[in-house]
Amino acid sequence: MWLGLGAALVLMVLSNALYVVKETQRGVLLKFGEVVNPDLQPGLHVKMPFVNNVRLFDGRILSASAPPRS
Repeated sequence: MWLGLGAALVLMVLSNALYVVKETQRGVLLKFGEVVNPDLQPGLHVKMPFVNNVRLFDGRILSASAPPRS
């Protein structure tokens, strides 16, 4: 039983420590709410669980076709 609880705890911490930034996204790494890295590169990254937080944003250019104003 203790082995199962320990394995579940390790899995929970590891799943919270890994994150992926996709090619179409921009990421910002925060440490206790302050910006640490404002431009994360795409790929798999590791962070400190419960200390660092990652905010991901859509990095694609979104455009809307509208008639020109005069």
